[in-house]
Amino acid sequence: MGSTDFNQTADDQSTLADTLSPNYVYWRERGEEWADEYDSRKKVQLHYHIQELMLADYFTHSAPARVLEYGCGGGRHLSYLSKIPNLEVYGYDQSQTMVTNCLRWTSQAWLEQHVTVGPPVGKLPYPDQHFDIVFTVEVLIHISPADLEFVLAELLRISRWQILHIEPSLFFKVVTEEHQGCWNHDLISIYHKTGYRCELLSTGFEIHSPYRVVLSEERKTYSWSPVTLALLRRQEQDIQPTLNQVGLLNKQLAAEQAQRQALTDQLAAEQAQKQALTDQLAAEQAQKQALTGQLAAEEAQKQALADQLAGEQEANRKLSAQLDTFERQLAGILQTDGGETLSDSTQ
Repeated sequence: MGSTDFNQTADDQSTLADTLSPNYVYWRERGEEWADEYDSRKKVQLHYHIQELMLADYFTHSAPARVLEYGCGGGRHLSYLSKIPNLEVYGYDQSQTMVTNCLRWTSQAWLEQHVTVGPPVGKLPYPDQHFDIVFTVEVLIHISPADLEFVLAELLRISRWQILHIEPSLFFKVVTEEHQGCWNHDLISIYHKTGYRCELLSTGFEIHSPYRVVLSEERKTYSWSPVTLALLRRQEQDIQPTLNQVGLLNKQLAAEQAQRQALTDQLAAEQAQKQALTDQLAAEQAQKQALTGQLAAEEAQKQALADQLAGEQEANRKLSAQLDTFERQLAGILQTDGGETLSDSTQ
């Protein structure tokens, strides 16, 4: 069973997303981050583990069967259900970014053969009664009420034995604004409107309830042991409060680490600023030193010129003195020569 839509491009999804409701667009745009989100949540929320134990037990006792998970996402359930003997496991999802996370635990070839990506609302690409069991886990909560009846009708069409839902319990308060749209549907009433009986099964944890629609009585359906479910609920009651405290401590620690990192970054920024100011001061001091050196050189040059001028003035003074002496001597000579000439003329 190939997945003809798996290789659609990001542009294809973006174009389709323009026509989709925000609750569907969210999972197309943010799906890739949810593999890590689930891993993080499973460390402090026990119900994810109980949920997986219940499903593994249910499908082990329901094999052989061909099974489709509608809204398989990153394959959190496909990854372990695919290891159950005599169970053919397939998945369908509307978010390629979520489905890509399957490559963390399986191959591209398996993914293309077992998982199909398609529109969130529309005719599913499978023949009538193609699967023995179709199931959803925390998926219908993200389907808007206007689309739910059509989606359920398609699940009914492609299933021949039973449909299993693990969805929020009716008493669970859903935050409608979360993920651009969440709803807690009354599945029993909705199936009743379409002529099908939806039974509420006993659960092993608090916030979710199993719902089942049996379409064929040819095979006996499996039900969880009341003793096992009671033990699972006791585990949740005994362990979850401690995990809640761990979760709060983790959040507090993360907040403190974030604050510490912010202070570290602030200190680094201040140190960088201080270093920049130090470098600027050093540059200014170097420039000042260079100007001081230049001024000293100019002063030395000025002094040299002053000394040269003084020397020239002294030379001029001496020359003037020599010239004065020479002129006096010449005048004396001329005066002597003139007296002698006048005496000779008188005689």
